[in-house]
Amino acid sequence: MGYVFRLKRIADLSLQRQKKLKSEFSLKMSHLRSAKKVLDRFIDKEKEILNHLESASTKPLSALEYQYSYRSLWGVRQDLSNQLEVIEKIQKELDSIRQELVKTSQDIKMLDKLDEKCYKEYIKKLDKLEQNNIDQFVSNRYITKVI
Repeated sequence: MGYVFRLKRIADLSLQRQKKLKSEFSLKMSHLRSAKKVLDRFIDKEKEILNHLESASTKPLSALEYQYSYRSLWGVRQDLSNQLEVIEKIQKELDSIRQELVKTSQDIKMLDKLDEKCYKEYIKKLDKLEQNNIDQFVSNRYITKVI
């Protein structure tokens, strides 16, 4: 009969959950990085359009070019706004996963400490049983010598 931690199955499930959460977290982080790259491209496009409109002072633009530029600027700003919403949504999901990951990590640490404590108690019981057996052996030996 050896030591068996009764909550081992729960600890294993917690470890599996932690592993799954870590992979979800890394996937969401890659989504966030790609969303930020898209946002940077929209910002660059907006700057490019604004520079084009500012260059109108040096070379005049036709009314059609102004109209096209301002519509393009409006579209890029809409895309910027939408992309910011996407980034915000991803960040909320990341925060949620991070909180679950922290909770799972705490559970795992607690179960590890509990396992360690139970193992120490098991060792103490074994030591006590061993001492009782030694005492019994010695007392039986003494009784047989006396008789």
